[in-house]
Amino acid sequence: MLRSLSSAVSGLENMQTALDVVGNNIANVNTVGFKASSITFQDLFTQMLAGASAPTATHGGTNPMQVGLGVSTAAITPNMSQGSLQTTGNPLNMAIQGNGFFVASQNGVDMYTRAGAFNLDANGNLVNPAGLLVQGWQATASGTFPATTAANMSNIQIQQGESIAPQATTGLALTGNLNSNDSTGTTRTALADAYDSLGNLVPVTVTFDKTAANTWSWDATVPASLVSGATSPVSVGSGSVGFTASGAVTSGTTSGSFIIPPTGSLADGASTISGGFDLSGMTQYAAPTTVTQSTLTQAQLTAGDVTGYAPGTLEQVSVDPSGVITGIFTNGQREELAQVAMANFSNPTGLQDQGNGLYAVSNNSGPAAVGAANTGGRGSIAPGSLEMSNVNLSTEFVNMITAERAFQADSQVVGADNLVLQTLNTLNQVP
Repeated sequence: MLRSLSSAVSGLENMQTALDVVGNNIANVNTVGFKASSITFQDLFTQMLAGASAPTATHGGTNPMQVGLGVSTAAITPNMSQGSLQTTGNPLNMAIQGNGFFVASQNGVDMYTRAGAFNLDANGNLVNPAGLLVQGWQATASGTFPATTAANMSNIQIQQGESIAPQATTGLALTGNLNSNDSTGTTRTALADAYDSLGNLVPVTVTFDKTAANTWSWDATVPASLVSGATSPVSVGSGSVGFTASGAVTSGTTSGSFIIPPTGSLADGASTISGGFDLSGMTQYAAPTTVTQSTLTQAQLTAGDVTGYAPGTLEQVSVDPSGVITGIFTNGQREELAQVAMANFSNPTGLQDQGNGLYAVSNNSGPAAVGAANTGGRGSIAPGSLEMSNVNLSTEFVNMITAERAFQADSQVVGADNLVLQTLNTLNQVP
């Protein structure tokens, strides 16, 4: 009697735990990055009523007679499967596709989360909704990153409105066509934008004069107002460009150079600008003249030449699948600012849930293996998205009904035991 009552009570207690798990899963069906849990039961030890006997030549063996003493909870295990992604449009919202966790610092202690609803605080720190500091690697002044290890992690900071210094021009390139039908003596002009060391625009006018059937001379000038003491446009470079009978640039005439100004100084006090002219993208066909400034050739870029740019301020950011945060500035320049760190574990289901979507290392999770996204089995990052809860409502409703029916059945056992005990009490009162 006491055995069945004890077993039924254990069933009631554990079915209540099962309903607690189901209730928590359903409550978090819309929680970003939430992982549903499932409960596993095991029977308690049993009482031996009679042991087993071995068969003999004249008698068969008998099995042991045992009575179970109830149920207990063996494990409550989180389901770490991928949740669906929801687009938010916020570039600082990040979802992990695959394994891994973001790293966030809480009072100097690293915590781990799948919830990437990040934003910037008043100091430019990248934080989660609870104010934990997202960890990663800050780019150096030269735009490089330190080794992506746990030892090099720091708080990610992105200062809205931070500036990028101007860059003086060290290379210009022209592309397009010079009309082969133009007669000798025809003049054509093209414009190119250069920048000085202070970030001021220096307009360069390139004048082409046709001197022969397949030959043009060129002269580059800047306005007199930009050069101290100048009273007329100042020539800053000259040369000639030749073309083959098929209209391609003749070898040896594809490049030139400029120096602004060749003598004296710029009126705004900036340093002298000098670099190379690339004309390899030009042609001479029987078509209208369309000479314009173009991007630098790969050879110039490899040599370190830049077209230059004015100063700019940070306007927006973008994030790539590797977690690199790139700043986009008002002058059109892009600069890598930071990279988000990720961690992986040999047993992620062993992490200890801390609430607020955070997990801590436990004795059975294994240590955090920190590194960049898309490396070491860590997943990739989907920018502008959030990972939603992986709770399956259909499964949870079935589990809820099963637990409730089991709870009802256990309560019926308790009721039956109560009736039997009442009957025994009545028998005990017979005179």
